[in-house]
Amino acid sequence: MKILKMVRPTFPPEAKGKNIYGTVVVDAQIDKTGRPSTVKLVKGDSVLAAAVITAVEKWRWKPLNLNGEPVEVVTTISINFEPR
Repeated sequence: MKILKMVRPTFPPEAKGKNIYGTVVVDAQIDKTGRPSTVKLVKGDSVLAAAVITAVEKWRWKPLNLNGEPVEVVTTISINFEPR
């Protein structure tokens, strides 16, 4: 699937203050229009996850077609937060 719009998650100040870093993995169900209908945490810190979910909810994909018809799909997204 091709991403048309990607919003980067904002590093939460609370996480930075507590030295919370790492990878957040979410599953996003993409509807027939290319918008995420649900975004669920698979793995990662809850503080970082909130930022990732908020950002991914704003992403847009080119709808996936099967036999010429748009279909819903689920994709897994990993976002890594590293110290700067």
